[in-house]
Amino acid sequence: MRVVALISGGKDSCYNMMQCVQLGHKIVALANLKPSEKVIQSEIEFDAVSTGAILSDYQRVRVEHVCSRLNVTSLAYLWRREQKELYEEMIANGLVAIIVKVAVMGLIPRKHLGLKMAALHPLLLKLNSQFGINVCGEGGEFETFTLDCPLFKKRIVIDDSEVIIHSDDAFAEVGYLRFKAMHVEDKSNDVGFVSMFVLVYLQEPQRSLSTVIKELPAPYSGDCIENIPNDTLYDSEVLSINDGISIVVTEEGERINNLENILINDTSSYLWITGLKGNKEDGPSVEDATKKIMDQLKDKVLSRDASMDDIILMQLFIKNMSDFSRINSIYQKYFHINPPTRACLEANLDDDTLLQMDCLLYRPINIPDKQRQTSNEQVAIPHTLRHSKETMHVQSVSHWASANIGPYSQAVKVGPLMLVSGCIGLWPSTMSIVEGGIAVQAALSLRHVDRIITAFKPMESLLNVFYGFCYLTRYQDIAIAEEAFEKAVQSKRNLSSTNNALIGYVVVPNLPSGALVEYQVMTHSEPDIWHDFSSFMDCEKASLIFQGVLCQESGTCGVVNCHIKAIATATLQDVLTFYCQELLKICSKYKLSMKDLLTMRISYVKSAFTSVTTTDIFAYVSSTLLFNMDVVLAFTLLPVEGLKGGAVLMISCWFQSA
Repeated sequence: MRVVALISGGKDSCYNMMQCVQLGHKIVALANLKPSEKVIQSEIEFDAVSTGAILSDYQRVRVEHVCSRLNVTSLAYLWRREQKELYEEMIANGLVAIIVKVAVMGLIPRKHLGLKMAALHPLLLKLNSQFGINVCGEGGEFETFTLDCPLFKKRIVIDDSEVIIHSDDAFAEVGYLRFKAMHVEDKSNDVGFVSMFVLVYLQEPQRSLSTVIKELPAPYSGDCIENIPNDTLYDSEVLSINDGISIVVTEEGERINNLENILINDTSSYLWITGLKGNKEDGPSVEDATKKIMDQLKDKVLSRDASMDDIILMQLFIKNMSDFSRINSIYQKYFHINPPTRACLEANLDDDTLLQMDCLLYRPINIPDKQRQTSNEQVAIPHTLRHSKETMHVQSVSHWASANIGPYSQAVKVGPLMLVSGCIGLWPSTMSIVEGGIAVQAALSLRHVDRIITAFKPMESLLNVFYGFCYLTRYQDIAIAEEAFEKAVQSKRNLSSTNNALIGYVVVPNLPSGALVEYQVMTHSEPDIWHDFSSFMDCEKASLIFQGVLCQESGTCGVVNCHIKAIATATLQDVLTFYCQELLKICSKYKLSMKDLLTMRISYVKSAFTSVTTTDIFAYVSSTLLFNMDVVLAFTLLPVEGLKGGAVLMISCWFQSA
């Protein structure tokens, strides 16, 4: 890409330019604050902006907002880098910068101003150990000025300078270096310090730059993918999904017809809306169908005294993944700066259905300044109602984790809960699918998930995951994806930690960018207070395996998954009746209330259901649930290609009290 580099003169902006060149981009212009007496060239064609942001959300977000308005990409390759490693890497790759401002205990203006980065390195490590200062100065501890780097044609030489004391504080004197005279000079022929990528780029211009880049070592050790499962241990042949056993939908029993397709579960603070469908009859294009479905969603949201900004999760199921960008072009118009998290996948929807959506909202209830009192007792306000929504929305391309490839945020946090968008195996710095197949893609996807969780909440990691889905495009990859998750969790585990995550493994036709795997998870800030349970039910024609995780410390939050495998040809009504009976027993045993059932997703292997449409299945599921539960439940019905263990149905229930 053609890049305009935001340049302050410091180490970070210069080193990010070096990273841009290493990854094949071309610096076409530099940009900084406009001098009043200069005329700045404005007609420059560019596709991206380089920024040296490392830890500052304020800096990153401002640049991303500008880039969004200009429809260009933000390149922030230093974002979230480990600072000790980054500082040393800058020095090793030939960046020469001096300290021009200090404002922290331990750095003395008259002693340390003008020193080169390499000379100050030992002291910074010591101060980091003693006081926790940022080694790269991200807390404003010091500022730098770059004299030379491999991209410079000439180096800068300071001839004369003076120290200015800005604040004569007894604990942390603040001072800066004022340059009085300087000049530039040619570099010597001794370029031994120049990093490998610049030498190759300059000395062998006839070679393909992409070829040169592939031959170079990873820019830093954090680019190494760890916890890769051994995919050679698994059978590469396509395994049987359901052994030919099918579920029959009969005309026996009562069927509910003409139901409202859009269903809603409301648990006061949380609102689940499902059954939103965009059909061919809604217009001549997928854009028309998307607009219709988004307008429907907006109407439903407003009718519940909420707004589109209250949506924290969207599930998007597309008939054809080739429509991904066209759907996004309409979808993004309904959200503002920080859109909700999202998972997107292709599903074998009915022929007349182009896309299907469901969503989760969180509506914090306003708390009055003074609580009302009855007699001498205060009115109790549930703890969960006090939470506000926090969002992580990173659009910059970096080495950290993949930027979003659509109008969604990486994560949203409400109280102890965090929802993480679906992550696929995109190499962060190039935003292309990593080579190496399912094992490498799974490990990289989980690295993205873990880095997003930790960046949002530094004390949390994959160990905090309690619920999620893993989408795959091949049935035989389920075992590899499971091992990848277990390896990633084990790498975070210590002797006192546990992880009871319930992950549903689902095979679908396609995923965004041609990925083989996508992980979408939810986390809880206190994983150690969760406990898990399981039960097994074997009836005449089907086996039902229940697994659950539950937290009841501060309100109820729990997940119950059930895998249903047909032993012989069974009817849908019978199987669902057995399911409802066992689910009610579990709810009674663990004190779960059906009024707290927030979401129910029914994933069914479409090939196991003979000669029926999703509409037929929807009607029979509705009638069976109503008959057995005595309540109308909002549920998502998703046709899939396969499920773990040869199951033909997987029913996932999330209970969440207000």
